Amino acid sequence: YISYIYKRAFYSSLCPMEQLMCIALAIYFEARGESSLGQWAVGNVVLNRIRDPRYPSDACAVVKQGPWSAGLPVRHKCQFSFYCDGKPEYVFDDRAWMKAMRVAGLSMTLDIVGGATHYHTLQVAPEWSSGMKVTRELGNHLFFIER
Repeated sequence: YISYIYKRAFYSSLCPMEQLMCIALAIYFEARGESSLGQWAVGNVVLNRIRDPRYPSDACAVVKQGPWSAGLPVRHKCQFSFYCDGKPEYVFDDRAWMKAMRVAGLSMTLDIVGGATHYHTLQVAPEWSSGMKVTRELGNHLFFIER
């Protein structure tokens, strides 16, 4: 059954391959060490932002959102930290990448984070999180919606 849902989401015309790859990039770089469920949750945040009119309407724009200067993203100011941390986005773990692609497809089938549009790891406490409501804790991440 999961295989059927995955294939349906993966090959859906509603999510072209480029969009799926951007969701997978966020999963790979933000949650590679998490369980499948934790990775699914990160994919849900990207998708929840797409549905929210305050954010861009496609996955790649959501993942790359943030201020730019001189043609480059401003370091440490992006919505998804991996995109502007100053490190190149090289996929070095093929197995983890394939898992991220599968989970990206699955994340389109069910929202497991209660509509969350934000998250952070348990190791940090960003200022923005104090005005948010926690919807779920999964693995090493907390997921939030605005109050």
